[in-house]
Amino acid sequence: MDNIFQFYGTDWGALFFGLIGCNLITQQQREGFLFSALGCICGFCAAYLSNQYGFIIYNAIVFFMMLRGYNRLAPQQSRVVALGAE
Repeated sequence: MDNIFQFYGTDWGALFFGLIGCNLITQQQREGFLFSALGCICGFCAAYLSNQYGFIIYNAIVFFMMLRGYNRLAPQQSRVVALGAE
């Protein structure tokens, strides 16, 4: 328990934002990708502080995947709304 904030809360931020993001993504809400991306930034910082270079690369890759998912989900949702309005 002495080291609970050893990485300045970035590890807890990665957990918190990652879980919220996953929950929102499963509900097909676009904001989930942003929360997950924020979780990746926190994870990147925690990995950097702990010198875990594999996790630095992992978080960078997942971050860009979340941005891609955010951009790709928008056109699909607008098409569904447009089809429902007809």
